[in-house]
Amino acid sequence: MNIFGRFLTGDLPAPERPLTRWKCWQVIRDPTGRDFQGRFFAQIDLDASAENNTWPDGIVFCNQVSGRRMRFRAGKLETF
Repeated sequence: MNIFGRFLTGDLPAPERPLTRWKCWQVIRDPTGRDFQGRFFAQIDLDASAENNTWPDGIVFCNQVSGRRMRFRAGKLETF
């Protein structure tokens, strides 16, 4: 059996959770009007970008699985 046949038959282990769950935080409010509105991000993206102050103040994210909301304000992510 060649290596390509192995990959195509699905012999590799499946990830623990679907990839769509990784990027479940959607921007529902972008006060700057930049390209963030409607985009999806993973929790690790939110945390890393918050540490680097990438997010504009007042941006709001909604978790499409749980409905939880987070806002970036005064340099920190907060749940509300």
